[in-house]
Amino acid sequence: MIVAFGSLRLKILMYLDKNLKLYLSVKSALLSAISYHCLKI
Repeated sequence: MIVAFGSLRLKILMYLDKNLKLYLSVKSALLSAISYHCLKI
């Protein structure tokens, strides 16, 4: 029971970690695009 819970928790943490990395890369891409756009004007 405890082992199953641990593996589930690990899966959730890995999933969150992947999504966080994706979110951060998208956010940085958006920020760079916005700053580039503002500098062009």
